[in-house]
Amino acid sequence: GEVLVVPPHVRQNLQALGVDESQELAVLKLFVAHELVHALQDQEISLAKRFAQMTQSDVIDSLVMRTEGHAVMCSEMVMRELDLLPAIDTGRAVLTGTLKPLAELGSLLADRSTRCRSALLYLSGADLLYKEFEAGGMEQVWQLLQSDRQLTKLLRPRAKLLAIADRRSCFAGIDDRL
Repeated sequence: GEVLVVPPHVRQNLQALGVDESQELAVLKLFVAHELVHALQDQEISLAKRFAQMTQSDVIDSLVMRTEGHAVMCSEMVMRELDLLPAIDTGRAVLTGTLKPLAELGSLLADRSTRCRSALLYLSGADLLYKEFEAGGMEQVWQLLQSDRQLTKLLRPRAKLLAIADRRSCFAGIDDRL
């Protein structure tokens, strides 16, 4: 019954990223919208009850990816409606803890792992939901949210893969690329 957003944390994150603090209010609006989407998800698909019943990590991660991706997508749609476009990139940077989620050299493996996980569950989740939205509108998005598809099935390409006739040909030119 509560939506929690801590405004000083927005400012701290912007400072940590070295981002202009003039975006603080817009980013705060983005995260309030994000959390309100979770409240709507709880009303529509009994989100809290579903989490409480899950025990397998892949199933939990799948639901996290779908619900967080949905919250990212919808909050970004709100920012577009409010003409607060810079908040979108900044919000994505806050979610992953960096302006360049996967490209920072020299960071600790644990930090990179956390950033990759956030990028996967939040941002790749949002990308997946945007595709669902484009293919069938919000109704198709809600169908995906209600499903129990595992993460591995969500991430598999939908296009049919070509059969490999000669396995050796797969490695042609690999020395040049390595």
